[in-house]
Amino acid sequence: MQKIGIHFIYILFLSFITLGCHTEGKHTHEDVTTLEEEAHSNAQHTESHTDIISVTREQFEASGFKTGSLEMKPFNTTLITNGRIHLPEKNQAIASSLIGGTVNDIDLIHGQWIKRGQRLMTISNPSLLDFQLEYLELQGKMAFLESEATRLKQLSEENITAEKNYLKAASEFKVAQSHEAAISSKLELFGINPKEVTNTNLLTQLAITAPISGYITDIAVLKGGFLPATAPAVEISNTNHLHAEFKVLEREIPILKKEQHISFTIQGRPGKKLTASIHQIENKIDENRMINLHCHIESDEGIRLIPGMSIRGEIDVELAEDYALPSEAILFNEGKNYALRQIENQALQYEAKEITIGKEENGFTQILNAAIFSDKTIFLTKGAYLVFAPEEEGVISGHSH
Repeated sequence: MQKIGIHFIYILFLSFITLGCHTEGKHTHEDVTTLEEEAHSNAQHTESHTDIISVTREQFEASGFKTGSLEMKPFNTTLITNGRIHLPEKNQAIASSLIGGTVNDIDLIHGQWIKRGQRLMTISNPSLLDFQLEYLELQGKMAFLESEATRLKQLSEENITAEKNYLKAASEFKVAQSHEAAISSKLELFGINPKEVTNTNLLTQLAITAPISGYITDIAVLKGGFLPATAPAVEISNTNHLHAEFKVLEREIPILKKEQHISFTIQGRPGKKLTASIHQIENKIDENRMINLHCHIESDEGIRLIPGMSIRGEIDVELAEDYALPSEAILFNEGKNYALRQIENQALQYEAKEITIGKEENGFTQILNAAIFSDKTIFLTKGAYLVFAPEEEGVISGHSH
């Protein structure tokens, strides 16, 4: 984009200075009337709106000038959104016990990394002995019941005893089997291996282990304290797989889809761009008519991310087409942008028209006020900056109409 002078002038190139002004004074009545009306509506910029730029055919061809009309070109649309760093629920866990007990030993600190299955603490409860003794008693009883059922079955087959005696013994044995299976499962839930329970190996303490690998984020007990059954003892978070969670308006959902790219920054590091992609779009609208986007973080640029951090994202959505002109056709002067429009039915005469521009991409600039032009409007698309060289450069001179 080129900066132009305060007063728009038409060009007489040094190499063609002897050719003179080829089309000077050839304005139609309609052109003059239009320009006068524009000048009257904006008196402070009269000269800018009434300048007519004329070139000769020789100048046009020798300088490689080109003309063209507005074209439809694709431009990326970026959606700005805010959110936070989110830790998925599957990467969070609480260590607890199915039986209450007194905490015997604990050696943990906040932020400590632990592995799945690692012992966190031990608790003691006299009830543990009761469950183990009941299990051992059932083991002894089952051996007797099984033997008795086998004996009575044989006697029944020999008609020495009634069959009902065998059936009763067999039923008692099956009930004992069910009871033993239930106690065995309960011990396993407590963390006790039933196969290791013997008369000489009764456990009085129960170990609480880590259900997942991760960092300790909360410790709810102290040594010597009582931990109630199922009460949270230790909270663990695995932050190796954080997500970026953004909120978007309900009306923006149609332009979003999975795998779309997102670049985002965190508070305090606005210059550091991180990347993510949309993994899941929620099907629930909150009270503010917002919807959550769950995104996989693809690059964290070595920045330590913590759940709850505020983030700001830019989502690249599908390309949208809009009217555009080649970027070299856009001229800048005193905070405004202009393009040279060809005077109707005057192939070598142009006037500056103020335009509103948008994005620039692939050599084309989006024209936001394209509606003020017709599809047949012709612009000087190449060489415009030569026509509007600043006066102070002293390279080009001409006449202002």
